[in-house]
Amino acid sequence: MASWMILLLTFASITDVSVSLRGDRWSSQQGGSPNVPEGDGSWSNTVTFGTAEAATSDDFKNPGYYDITAENVAVWHVPNNEPVTQWRLTSFLRYHTETKFLNSYKGNLYNLFKQFPVKYNAGSCPSNHGPSVPVVYDVGDASYNHHLYGPNIRAISTPGFITFRAMNTEKAAMAICSGLKPTGCHNEHGIISAVLTKCSRDHGFIPINKNLWSLSYVTTLSCFAFVLLTVCFYTVDVKKWWSGAPFFYPGMNSILVYVGHEVFEDYFPFRWKMKNSQSHAEHLTQNLLATCLWMLISYILYRKKIFWKI
Repeated sequence: MASWMILLLTFASITDVSVSLRGDRWSSQQGGSPNVPEGDGSWSNTVTFGTAEAATSDDFKNPGYYDITAENVAVWHVPNNEPVTQWRLTSFLRYHTETKFLNSYKGNLYNLFKQFPVKYNAGSCPSNHGPSVPVVYDVGDASYNHHLYGPNIRAISTPGFITFRAMNTEKAAMAICSGLKPTGCHNEHGIISAVLTKCSRDHGFIPINKNLWSLSYVTTLSCFAFVLLTVCFYTVDVKKWWSGAPFFYPGMNSILVYVGHEVFEDYFPFRWKMKNSQSHAEHLTQNLLATCLWMLISYILYRKKIFWKI
């Protein structure tokens, strides 16, 4: 029995394996789809593909994946297109497990993914995640690994783990969450955002741009929204610490609020001529005041039992 089974992760494999942005030979060459729930099933079959020499630029799986039995997993993060001889030198993260967790899955990931298949609708979040195993770092540390993700994904995850077969709210499966244990259910948005933006505002593959509604802006914004929704659900519906007021008043008259905002958004007191149109603080003050005014209007209409309906 081998002590370690080594996983090689590149920026390409993070997007391919974890979130299936463009499709891959591990999960599905068509990308994640409810119409093809089984995908290609390579995490739990004996099909092989690729070569070790090209593993940092293409998908690679050899017979060792299902033939070797081991007790633990070691993970190396290597930049794209690095030759085999440079993997150890150029890897910017290396970590391993020490709990011998593979003994519970007949010694390899092939059998683990037999038990936790990577396919659509294989379970629900958070009750059907696969194992989250603590890791020990040989190069880098948990904090550095965690900060490779954006602030939104860090808010709904715990560093220092590797998680296998994480599910999201839409019941899509992610084979590996490397370096973290998800505590929320929309981790794919944070992972996509981290990759697209390189965890920066202006220097990613697709910078965050609100006016253009860039893909990175959408995924970042949606991940923050899901974090907020999770907090609200827990405090309002689960623990009942808060009734949701005053935010449910606009919800009771959402059509009126939407139409009113569209009609009056350019009029005082919802908007005024700013001294500095580039001032974020003044824009924020203006928007907060307008929001508070519409909540007050909604509250008055709620008390008078006036509701617009279609």
